[in-house]
Amino acid sequence: MIGNLKSSPLRASKRRGAVLPLVAALAVVLIGMLAFSIDLGYISLVRGQMQSAADAAALASASQLFDRDLLSGGTTQSLTNADAQAAKFAAANAAGGVSLTIASSDVQYGYIADPRDPASPFDTTRTPYNSAKVKVQRTTARNGELGLFFARIFNQGSLPLEATATATYEGGVTGFKFNSNYSNQRCTLLPFTLDYDIWDKACAGLGPDAWTHNSKAPYGVTAGADTVHEMKLYPTKNMTPGNFGTWDIGSGNNSSSDIERQILYGPNKADLDLMGGDVKLGSDGKLKVSGDTGISAGFKDALLAIKGQPRTIALHEKVVGNGDNSQYTLVRFVGCTILDVRLNTTNKYITIQPCHTVDPTAQGGGSGSSSNFVYTPLRLTR
Repeated sequence: MIGNLKSSPLRASKRRGAVLPLVAALAVVLIGMLAFSIDLGYISLVRGQMQSAADAAALASASQLFDRDLLSGGTTQSLTNADAQAAKFAAANAAGGVSLTIASSDVQYGYIADPRDPASPFDTTRTPYNSAKVKVQRTTARNGELGLFFARIFNQGSLPLEATATATYEGGVTGFKFNSNYSNQRCTLLPFTLDYDIWDKACAGLGPDAWTHNSKAPYGVTAGADTVHEMKLYPTKNMTPGNFGTWDIGSGNNSSSDIERQILYGPNKADLDLMGGDVKLGSDGKLKVSGDTGISAGFKDALLAIKGQPRTIALHEKVVGNGDNSQYTLVRFVGCTILDVRLNTTNKYITIQPCHTVDPTAQGGGSGSSSNFVYTPLRLTR
């Protein structure tokens, strides 16, 4: 008889402790990933700060390219203020806790023929300049490289960074149109026109220079020369009987009150809608418009109210017909300002001089022959 067998419990097999090395290896990987993600986020943040600084510096610098010398036929631009503004606005921005300084070599000036085309060259040989390009750096040469955090574990203690921006104002204005995406736009176009030959002679330095215009707000006008020559908007030559240089923006039957409104506040969208939505030179560089009956003494107060402020008028090459039946052939838009007005005496006149004018409704895309001293708003182009 077989006796009862005593069962014995199964013994657990011995296993070696292989988990700790695996955890240690994964910890290194996890720490590396953490270091990478934290430092990458920090780098992205500082890049954004540097780009904001470059954008601000470029816009501030380009805003100073409106040189008075250009208004009297010169081609040179003083860049002292432009350099100073670039440095000021760069320093007003910090990147990674460091206030950004720039050198003169970090600012370049050039001309971009078509700011809307990214392939249009940044030409540093063509003047007058219409663009400023600013570079800001966190390098060993300027402001120090960006210090990293956990990447130091992998012997990467810092990283060089830089950002660039280009700001441009566009001339070559061909017309004016309201943009429905923006509110509170004001068109600077006045319902006056002047013979282009009179304009060109004054811009070439011919004629009187008896007034000084302060081109910054509050746009003061004082007696005395400022190197920019004046001309008479009224009375003037090459006009027909019964018409003295006014033309219809909008309705073909504008009243004196319509013209006064346009002098004070500029043409509105309804005015331009009556002309097909815009006022624009054709593909031949010309636009035919109807003339109005002329200058009224009632315009005096409106003209004095905008004295010294930047405005735009049209130049014409031809006028035919009389009075309300006259027709002008417009060929150019120009920036100007009103200096002196006398319409309630026997010696009536309106005196103007060239002035840099920025118009939010201005449409670019033309050549140097389509406009003088009137520009689309300054914007970042690159």
